[in-house]
Amino acid sequence: MDKDHSAEAEKIAFEVAQINNEVPKDLNDHINDGNFSTKRDIQNTFEKNVEQLQAKASNIHNNSNIMHVQNIKQTSSDNEKIKNLDQISDSIKNKTKKYRKNLIILLIQHLFSW
Repeated sequence: MDKDHSAEAEKIAFEVAQINNEVPKDLNDHINDGNFSTKRDIQNTFEKNVEQLQAKASNIHNNSNIMHVQNIKQTSSDNEKIKNLDQISDSIKNKTKKYRKNLIILLIQHLFSW
């Protein structure tokens, strides 16, 4: 049985030696070797992302305000055009009435002149 345990013990010792060679003694050195991000790296990345998102949100807000102002200007311009068209329409109606009256007067005058 000692041989079986001895072989198993050697196998375990070999596996432990492999693990010890792969795991660094000072994990902080291993973290700083570029394979892992440090807490500071992650914090810096987070802060940069926050700044970028805030800038994008600000741009979206500014663009929204610009569009709102442009829509108000366009609506005002459209309303002014409608008002002008209504005035033209009223003017045409008034002139049409005037011409009809004049035509009727001319027709009556012509009839009585016979």
